[in-house]
Amino acid sequence: MASYAASSARAATEPTTSRLERRRAGARGVCAANRGFASRALLDVSSLQAGQMKLELRDEDIAELLHRVVEQLQPLAGPKTIRLEALRPAQRVLVRGDRERISRVLHNLIGNSIKFTPAGGAVLVRSAREGRMVRLAVRDTGAGIDPVHLAHIFDRHYQTAPGEHDGVGLGLFIARSIVEAHGGHIWAENVPGKGCEFSFTLPLASPAAHGGP
Repeated sequence: MASYAASSARAATEPTTSRLERRRAGARGVCAANRGFASRALLDVSSLQAGQMKLELRDEDIAELLHRVVEQLQPLAGPKTIRLEALRPAQRVLVRGDRERISRVLHNLIGNSIKFTPAGGAVLVRSAREGRMVRLAVRDTGAGIDPVHLAHIFDRHYQTAPGEHDGVGLGLFIARSIVEAHGGHIWAENVPGKGCEFSFTLPLASPAAHGGP
């Protein structure tokens, strides 16, 4: 009987243990990726200061890029039972950009949203074509940002009140610099009763890349 009980206990705990290990492994992977992003971000700061940031521009499928980044960050959302989802656009959209640096911007914005969204909330990522630009938006169900800070959170070393989306350090400053180097614009706004939304724009790829003349 004791042997049967022990076997049953192991059978009951192994799936849970396996899930926990996968989550931990995923979180470790995210942390390692973030360290890599951080080291490359410091190089970007040096390039910015010297006015020498060079972009490796290619045509990128924005839906695929968003999906990949969201999958990489699921281990951060899972422990808080946050719904993290990339909403697919109605049609295929290509942007002209530097894949690694665009991914860095998305990691920063989505990671911040996960950090400041309460357990059981949601972080939704979407893209939409707007003229010759593509708008990418990260919306969360957190507490939002004090309007006093909205115009400054992308400034270098700007700090908000504890518990809000913050610009401490260089993360949002570098995100702004990367977006502007692409010829785009980045901003944040509160969504009444629904949290905060960070948006940025990137140039659309050429009509030929979309199958046009």
